Amino acid sequence: MRKDARMTIAPMSEYHFDLLMVAAWLGRKSLATQATNLICEGLDTRLEEIRSQVSYLAAKRGISTDELWSQIISGDAAHQEDG
Repeated sequence: MRKDARMTIAPMSEYHFDLLMVAAWLGRKSLATQATNLICEGLDTRLEEIRSQVSYLAAKRGISTDELWSQIISGDAAHQEDG
Protein backbone atom coordinates (compact mmCIF):
# COMPACT_ATOMS: atom_id res chain seq x y z
CA MET A 1 0.00 0.00 0.00
CA ARG A 2 1.31 3.43 -0.90
CA LYS A 3 1.99 5.63 2.11
CA ASP A 4 -0.32 8.31 0.69
CA ALA A 5 -3.09 5.85 -0.14
CA ARG A 6 -6.44 6.19 1.58
CA MET A 7 -7.69 3.26 3.58
CA THR A 8 -11.06 2.14 4.80
CA ILE A 9 -11.64 1.10 8.39
CA ALA A 10 -14.26 -1.30 9.65
CA PRO A 11 -17.39 0.23 11.14
CA MET A 12 -17.16 1.08 14.81
CA SER A 13 -19.81 0.79 17.46
CA GLU A 14 -22.45 3.49 17.71
CA TYR A 15 -20.96 4.55 21.05
CA HIS A 16 -17.43 4.96 19.67
CA PHE A 17 -18.69 6.75 16.57
CA ASP A 18 -20.53 9.21 18.80
CA LEU A 19 -17.33 9.75 20.82
CA LEU A 20 -15.43 10.39 17.59
CA MET A 21 -18.06 12.90 16.48
CA VAL A 22 -17.88 14.76 19.81
CA ALA A 23 -14.05 14.71 19.86
CA ALA A 24 -13.95 16.04 16.30
CA TRP A 25 -16.42 18.78 17.13
CA LEU A 26 -14.51 19.80 20.26
CA GLY A 27 -11.25 19.93 18.31
CA ARG A 28 -12.86 21.68 15.35
CA LYS A 29 -11.67 18.88 13.07
CA SER A 30 -13.32 16.70 10.46
CA LEU A 31 -14.18 13.13 11.41
CA ALA A 32 -11.43 11.84 9.12
CA THR A 33 -8.79 14.14 10.61
CA GLN A 34 -9.83 13.29 14.17
CA ALA A 35 -9.79 9.55 13.40
CA THR A 36 -6.32 9.84 11.86
CA ASN A 37 -5.05 11.77 14.87
CA LEU A 38 -6.43 9.17 17.28
CA ILE A 39 -4.92 6.27 15.35
CA CYS A 40 -1.52 7.98 15.27
CA GLU A 41 -1.73 8.77 18.99
CA GLY A 42 -2.60 5.15 19.77
CA LEU A 43 0.29 3.84 17.68
CA ASP A 44 2.71 6.26 19.35
CA THR A 45 1.50 5.02 22.73
CA ARG A 46 2.10 1.39 21.73
CA LEU A 47 5.42 1.95 19.94
CA GLU A 48 7.62 0.17 22.49
CA GLU A 49 5.20 -2.77 22.68
CA ILE A 50 5.18 -3.04 18.87
CA ARG A 51 8.99 -2.88 18.70
CA SER A 52 9.26 -5.54 21.39
CA GLN A 53 6.92 -7.88 19.52
CA VAL A 54 8.81 -7.38 16.23
CA SER A 55 12.09 -8.04 18.03
CA TYR A 56 10.73 -11.25 19.57
CA LEU A 57 9.38 -12.53 16.26
CA ALA A 58 12.58 -11.62 14.40
CA ALA A 59 14.67 -13.56 16.91
CA LYS A 60 12.32 -16.52 16.57
CA ARG A 61 12.85 -16.43 12.77
CA GLY A 62 16.63 -16.01 13.08
CA ILE A 63 16.68 -12.59 11.40
CA SER A 64 17.34 -9.07 12.62
CA THR A 65 14.60 -6.81 13.89
CA ASP A 66 15.40 -4.38 11.07
CA GLU A 67 15.02 -7.15 8.49
CA LEU A 68 11.61 -8.22 9.80
CA TRP A 69 10.49 -4.58 10.04
CA SER A 70 11.51 -4.07 6.39
CA GLN A 71 9.70 -7.25 5.33
CA ILE A 72 6.54 -6.11 7.09
CA ILE A 73 6.67 -2.64 5.50
CA SER A 74 7.32 -4.06 2.01
CA GLY A 75 4.54 -6.63 2.36
CA ASP A 76 6.96 -9.58 2.15
CA ALA A 77 6.61 -10.82 5.76
CA ALA A 78 4.59 -13.98 6.25
CA HIS A 79 2.86 -15.12 9.40
CA GLN A 80 4.17 -18.42 10.69
CA GLU A 81 1.66 -21.15 11.44
CA ASP A 82 0.68 -21.57 15.10
CA GLY A 83 1.86 -24.68 16.78
